[in-house]
Amino acid sequence: MLDRPRPRRSPALLLLVAGALLLAGLTACGGTTAPTPTPSRPLKVAWLNQGKVGTDVWTDAHHRAAETVAEKYGRKVRTTFTEEVAPGADAAATIERLVRNGTTLVFATSYPFQADVLAAARKYPKVKFDQARGTERRANVGTYGGADEEPLYLAGMAAGADAPDGRIGFVGTVQEPETVRHVDAFTLGARRTNPSARVTVAWTGSWYDPAKEEALARQLVDQGAQVLVSGSVTDVLGDVARTTGTGWVGHDADRSTTYADVWLAAAVPDWTGYYTEQVGDVLAGTWRPTAYYGSMRDGFTDLSPLGARVGPATLDAVEAARSQLRAGTLNVFAGPVTDDRGTERVPAGATLPPDERQQMDWFVDGVVVTGRVPTG
Repeated sequence: MLDRPRPRRSPALLLLVAGALLLAGLTACGGTTAPTPTPSRPLKVAWLNQGKVGTDVWTDAHHRAAETVAEKYGRKVRTTFTEEVAPGADAAATIERLVRNGTTLVFATSYPFQADVLAAARKYPKVKFDQARGTERRANVGTYGGADEEPLYLAGMAAGADAPDGRIGFVGTVQEPETVRHVDAFTLGARRTNPSARVTVAWTGSWYDPAKEEALARQLVDQGAQVLVSGSVTDVLGDVARTTGTGWVGHDADRSTTYADVWLAAAVPDWTGYYTEQVGDVLAGTWRPTAYYGSMRDGFTDLSPLGARVGPATLDAVEAARSQLRAGTLNVFAGPVTDDRGTERVPAGATLPPDERQQMDWFVDGVVVTGRVPTG
């Protein structure tokens, strides 16, 4: 069974924080001892989420995966799915409550939780933590994420073919290595099917700001964008695309049915396999902190169904490239790759190493950035 406790509100939150601070003093010498799972004492697993089920596709995807874990392991586990948890004091108090309740494995599904997870991991060395899109590991903290740049490259191929003049507008969220990598891979795909493609990126500066997304999307269309690309979990750009007649590349969910008239594609990760494996490792006593980076080859991520706007020739080209990515014979950052300032970053015959891919701070040729953050 998957428990979904109701979000706690003030003043209860203040009491939780006070309790958390008191507990921190009591447990400063080693933290709570984590109970060992037995047939009569199920493993308690929790998910820490900023969003709410039914309101954003990111939280929905993690919730579906958590439900699968609960169904697969039955009485061996007890799972809790927390929602609308804010990073900082709220997250710290929620983790304290979960640990006091016997939780020994915590999945933090949003990067902004990382500081809270690392602090909790120091206090509770017996508790295992996994941080989505995290950048720091510890003895009891793993990180997980994946190569969404692979299906985004494919989505770029569809978008390039849908933009006759090559003008594409990308509404990004927060500029950091992962989002830069996504923009770059998408642009490389777009220029594969349309060498004249130019991807103009406008950053909202926030992970979730529907009003600003809409304003930037309309601005990009006014500037001539023929395709819009979402960098966040909302459907705002799909609505703008409908009213302006542009194509739309979504984010993290298949909208090929609900937005059939404008839909092109989206990268869609599947967290189920990773969560199932991690819980299984804890139950077996073999869990170790890792830096998991899933790909299309291992089934972590894939391309959604393509929209009716995608023509037969483009469809065939995308499917051929998808087969290569699944087989591991195509690297989206294979050279030659030149950045937007004319410097060769990856020479012919070479590829971008995984560690450099995950630290990208430069844009490929074909990217035009508004509100640019200085990059390398």
